Amino acid sequence: MKETIKPLRVAAILGLGLLSQSSAFARQPQEWTQDFSVSHSSSDRLDAVKSVFQGPNSRAHLALEQAFSQEPRASIRAWMVRAEDHSKPGNIPFLESALQDASVQVREAAIVALGESKNASAAKDLAALLPTEPDSGARITIAFWLGFLGGSQATAALSQSLAQDKDANVRLQAAQSLSKINTFASRSALKQAAKDTDSRVRGMAP
Repeated sequence: MKETIKPLRVAAILGLGLLSQSSAFARQPQEWTQDFSVSHSSSDRLDAVKSVFQGPNSRAHLALEQAFSQEPRASIRAWMVRAEDHSKPGNIPFLESALQDASVQVREAAIVALGESKNASAAKDLAALLPTEPDSGARITIAFWLGFLGGSQATAALSQSLAQDKDANVRLQAAQSLSKINTFASRSALKQAAKDTDSRVRGMAP
């Protein structure tokens, strides 16, 4: 029979949230830090990060944030961002710092996390990032979440994107998000879609 049992250390990490919430909360930050250490294999580190999803644990999240800058694999850093408790305002600075990560995979995870957080600063952060983000796919994600968040800063950034972004797919998402915001300012900004070179974008004009 093929062996499928994980090493006991990893199994214990993954089972904390389901088998013993009290023992998980009793763990010290340095214990979580050890689990996230690059001295372990990448698969074990990923399992440790995913285990944080099983319940809110401030000690685990503190260790996770501390380990983020030392983690060499972008896929694991992205999971670290996803594992963060987006509902807590105190965790927003960590998500904001992840917007500057060298990996687009990590940046997109941070973009989604900020959008889902509905934090008051999220629209401001994403609006500032939209014109400078080099990856067009990430810009589409930003434009989508700005439409979800709404507000004057989101509208201004989307209007600029609709007018200036070189990628038609980004302009299309900007137009769709302006339509979703559906304020006088966003509807006015959307009128410029009528002059776009892409027929899909022109079709969004009021």
